[in-house]
Amino acid sequence: MAFESRYWRTQLKRDISFIAKKIDISVVDMKPDDLDTIFSQIEIKLFTITYSLRKLMDTRKFPDTIAEKNVQVVSYRRNEKPIKPFGMFADYYELDSGTELVKKSLREICNQFTHAYFFNPVPNSEGRIKDIFFVSDRDREKCLYSFKMS
Repeated sequence: MAFESRYWRTQLKRDISFIAKKIDISVVDMKPDDLDTIFSQIEIKLFTITYSLRKLMDTRKFPDTIAEKNVQVVSYRRNEKPIKPFGMFADYYELDSGTELVKKSLREICNQFTHAYFFNPVPNSEGRIKDIFFVSDRDREKCLYSFKMS
């Protein structure tokens, strides 16, 4: 249990700081192994951040007003292709059209990350990681979400 939330919050701040540094690195000229390393580090940190936030919410160590706060994300419609294990998310969703802005609570976003089926940081034209595409195993047949990291 998170009876003493200080430890959870301290680690949360470290993880957020780590991600803030990583998203400002340009990945344009990186070797594939270095790119995999950075993407994996970001995925691990985002997972621990969202799990920690959920833990703090569940133990009432996090204000309900923030947990219920809505975050705007982009939703991409699902196409007709059957989702295959280890497939690329871009094959299964309409990324060029059919986008819709939707609001999800912070708790819902945490749940999506904690149960992510697809998760992929995507660099912008400058090579900096600014968008994260994600969807939980439960919602993967409905749509894909993304949000800006900046």
